[in-house]
This record gives sequence, structure tokens and C-alpha cells, in this order.
Amino acid sequence: MNSFMNSAKRLVAKVFAKKEKSPEEVAEAQERKAFHAEQRESERALKRRRRSARMESYNEH
Repeated sequence: MNSFMNSAKRLVAKVFAKKEKSPEEVAEAQERKAFHAEQRESERALKRRRRSARMESYNEH
């Protein structure tokens, strides 16, 4: 029974194994990742600016 489970695990691992990516796919994925990271950072900066402006307006009153 144990050897059957091991062979089944190997078969499942082979079926779901990650395929090798071409250099173009890797470069494209890195560009996409960098773009999304930049987008997130710009959104965070915008939120920070809005928050600080809001707090300044509260402090002026």
C-alpha cells in the first residue's frame, strides 16, 4: 500500500510540476511584477499625501 501511495504522489507531482519558462516569459513576468509594484507604491504615496493634507487641515482649525 505504501509503495502505491508513493508512486501516486510521484505521478501527481509530475503532472503538476512547473514547466520551465523561456527567457522572454521570465523577462515579461519581471516587467509585470515591477510595474505592479510601482503602481502599488504610487497608490500608497497618494494615500499618504491625502492623509497628511487631511491631518494638516484638521490641525489648522
